[in-house]
Amino acid sequence: MERLMRMRWFPLMRTFRLRSSWLYDVCRIAGTRDFRTLLDVGANVGQTAGAMAAYFPDAVIHSFEPVAETFLALQRNARRWPNVRAHRLALGGTRGARDIEIRENSELNSLAPASEPGAQSRVERVDVATLDEFCREEGIETIDVLKTDAQGTDVDVLAGADGLISGGRVAFVYAEVSFQPDDRANTHFDGLNELLVSRRFRLFGFYEQFGGALGGEGYLQFCNALYVHPGALKHRFRPPGQQRSA
Repeated sequence: MERLMRMRWFPLMRTFRLRSSWLYDVCRIAGTRDFRTLLDVGANVGQTAGAMAAYFPDAVIHSFEPVAETFLALQRNARRWPNVRAHRLALGGTRGARDIEIRENSELNSLAPASEPGAQSRVERVDVATLDEFCREEGIETIDVLKTDAQGTDVDVLAGADGLISGGRVAFVYAEVSFQPDDRANTHFDGLNELLVSRRFRLFGFYEQFGGALGGEGYLQFCNALYVHPGALKHRFRPPGQQRSA
């Protein structure tokens, strides 16, 4: 079904499988599949970049992965997607160089402090830039979709994009969030939600929910949250006199 939904000829229906595919949802919210610029922060080996490229073959997708070994895998995978540009770079609240903790599962590599105080781990020195700086250097004025999965530092990523976000130049933000107070590996929902809502974003829905039933306790551990900026959405996709229905 997902393969059908990403086809350009497949209609953008109002309620069909609502909140099951975030990429299909951003298309129907915008009323079009004609996206131009997408950013994939915390790209790992290109899982999200590949999905974006399938939905938006004509868009430019910037994927960011700072860890050397993982970046090489991203580069190899990106050869299949001509519109994906891989950058060996971390994004944060300030420019500089920082140590990133290398974990057994590369999806869990993080600039955040180790989850276990005093635990020994391998680190790698990586370059960090802000998203505002990167977009100025690349001549990017607006972002259709900003996806961030930075393992606990997503608020820093958004802080480094505050010029773009506060200026209403980002239409959608898709971010991994956690709901458990003892989760040190992911960004907590409260902080990220407060930041985005204060900048006039609205929460649209949750996707890819992960939880368990350990000891009979069915709790939501983490998921991905989709936010929409109504002003940016109207400016980018719905110019006056050309309103589309979502």
